[in-house]
Amino acid sequence: MFDVILNTSHVIISEETIEGYVSSKFAQGIVVISKEISESEEEEGLVRDIIRRIQFMRKQLKLNVVDYIEISIKAPEERVKTIQKWEEFIKSETRGNKVILGDPKGDIVMDWDIEGESYIIGIKKST
Repeated sequence: MFDVILNTSHVIISEETIEGYVSSKFAQGIVVISKEISESEEEEGLVRDIIRRIQFMRKQLKLNVVDYIEISIKAPEERVKTIQKWEEFIKSETRGNKVILGDPKGDIVMDWDIEGESYIIGIKKST
């Protein structure tokens, strides 16, 4: 028998992240996460984009933070159920007391492109 001696010139260590995952190094190690987005994550992202637009519109109207609004949204047909599902969340995040799906009306109406889809949103101060 004979002894085999290996040193750093004999070994190559490399790391590869499998498809569908992303990795990031930091001082204590490495984190690997899936790039796949679940349906609920996609829905939440869309709803938060809509909320951000509504908050911008509130600012345009110079509404007080305590003012309630009525919201109307014309959304792509395939997104209507998502908005209905998240209606209470939208209202709670925007001080909305009503969300109407259909013909947008209000003190301000704006057309928004969200992820390549058209959303027309109208808001008005509640009385």
